[in-house]
Amino acid sequence: MRRITTDHFTINIKHRESTTHLFMHMLSPTLYTDQLPHTYKFLMTHLPCIYKSKCFNHSKVPFKKEVKDTEIAHLFEHILLEHLRLEKESRGCKSACFSGETRWDWSKNPCGTFHIKVGVKHAELEVFSKAFEKSINLFMSLLDSTKLMHQRPAVAQN
Repeated sequence: MRRITTDHFTINIKHRESTTHLFMHMLSPTLYTDQLPHTYKFLMTHLPCIYKSKCFNHSKVPFKKEVKDTEIAHLFEHILLEHLRLEKESRGCKSACFSGETRWDWSKNPCGTFHIKVGVKHAELEVFSKAFEKSINLFMSLLDSTKLMHQRPAVAQN
């Protein structure tokens, strides 16, 4: 199992034959995208094709709307799925499609713990590694830009 640790979260990755499981735990209090009001615009600037992706949820809300108020790990799932698609297509696949699912149960696991399952086969580890790295970088940029937005400018003193 591989482990990624940042200032904002940890992710443990477990590859299986037909799926990859990510266990994400948020270290910051950011658990929902409504805490990141610039998410829609940020993604429109940095990954606009994400808004063409399908999102299967209980309310049947399109991802363009869901992105404004969803769990932070669900957002990461969609970023990863889009980078997987782009990486696979950059290698000559005419039409790539990946599926994912994000779950959580904070009565059994600590608050901020998410289980993300993506349909990436063990044989596609190289595609996963490239897409995962890009996803982490973009996700960190989003979280860091939020932190910068909330910092107050220094006040000049006379």
